[in-house]
Amino acid sequence: MNKLLGLTSFLFLTSCATAHFRIETEPANAEVQINNKVVGMTPLDIKPEMNPEAFAKPLLSVKISKPGFESQNVFVDSGASQTLNFNLTAYTAEYFKERMLLNFSRQVNGLSRGILEIQGFIASGKFPVAQERLNNFMKEYPNVASAYVLQATLDLENKNPTMAFKNLQRALTLDPDDAVAARLVERLKKERGSQ
Repeated sequence: MNKLLGLTSFLFLTSCATAHFRIETEPANAEVQINNKVVGMTPLDIKPEMNPEAFAKPLLSVKISKPGFESQNVFVDSGASQTLNFNLTAYTAEYFKERMLLNFSRQVNGLSRGILEIQGFIASGKFPVAQERLNNFMKEYPNVASAYVLQATLDLENKNPTMAFKNLQRALTLDPDDAVAARLVERLKKERGSQ
């Protein structure tokens, strides 16, 4: 039994003594943490003597982070020699757009479906139903610019240009690039000027 324990200890210590790995990132100069301890910046050669406590375990928790980029976490066999390459993903507008659609697609689809449904009722002249649905929609989504444009459309249908103008201004506050709201505001201003 003692011989087996001695052989196991010898093999483990031998593997730890020879094990090492290299971490490379694109872009470089990313921080590397092993088991929540900062060990350096990439590119980095990691050896057991840098963190003997971590290498005493069979798996190392490695975290790669760089400001402006998505962090990456991996588990690495502490007894293996290897090179790890990471392509870090920058936090860009496109990144967040994809994440929003990926993580919130159900909510985005529900919101879009609600807007289209209300537009359908308006287009088919079912104004009371459209107003009821819009009221419910705006309770759930109070900061959606297109909902205020739809409300302005209903206000105009109800011969209330003053309220329509206020709702269009609210829409443009929420989304200054809303071309429909901008066109309707210009139309209302011209109509006010001709009266």
